[in-house]
Amino acid sequence: MTKKLLVHITLMFIISFALNSQNIKDSNMSSGIDSYFNNDFYGCIYYMNIVIKENKGLQLEAMYWKSKSYYELDKFEDARVTLDDFFSKASNSTDYYEDARFLYCKVYYRMKKYDEALLLLNQFNRNKNFKYYSVASLFWLGEVYFQLSDLKQALNYFNLYLDNVPDNKSAIKRVELIKQIQILLSKNNSKSLSVFEKANWLIDYIKIEQQKTKNANEMPVTTFLDQFENRDDFFSWLEKYYKNEETVKDDNVDLDDLELQLIKALGGD
Repeated sequence: MTKKLLVHITLMFIISFALNSQNIKDSNMSSGIDSYFNNDFYGCIYYMNIVIKENKGLQLEAMYWKSKSYYELDKFEDARVTLDDFFSKASNSTDYYEDARFLYCKVYYRMKKYDEALLLLNQFNRNKNFKYYSVASLFWLGEVYFQLSDLKQALNYFNLYLDNVPDNKSAIKRVELIKQIQILLSKNNSKSLSVFEKANWLIDYIKIEQQKTKNANEMPVTTFLDQFENRDDFFSWLEKYYKNEETVKDDNVDLDDLELQLIKALGGD
């Protein structure tokens, strides 16, 4: 075997090995994405970590899928850290850049950092290069303003969203709820409403909140209701509350600002 032939065979072996190695790493990416769509989010993170470590060409895409998996697992701080790493290496032209920016907004919302989420969503909404999630961002702006108790802005953004997606049930329910709140707030004396009216309204609100948070770790409204033994106990508490009589309170109940404001609007202290 001549020296020239030996060199040629060696080069072919190296090239073949490199291509085979690349296929293995691409197969990790495919396995990770398959895991994600099969709701195996830990499996997705496992495969994406391999890609991040071994394949620089797919590193950023793997970071994006890894952050999405953390989001689905309610590990929002891990999702934020992964996205920060993504943005430190990415540019506007990077694949999944718009997707990552939109996910970043939702991460801050789910972390209940509503002021930061509002800033990020407004920045996202103003970016004319972002087109795929431009309509969806309107819904999330409505959600953030709702949590910040800015009902006028929340209603505005939910209506803008419904102009584009008129049959969206979540947005329709939000608009109905906001209008109910606005009616209550417009009353000169909210105590003029009957206990029955207030109870029905509060129950509707509780149902919506439970549906919204059924997959979350924290369910503040349910925590609030746990202090009552049964339905009669709840109505008894409600009647006492709005008659400014002795109120049933539990120091361990953790109501967020929205619940407190709504109870106040209904006539509570």
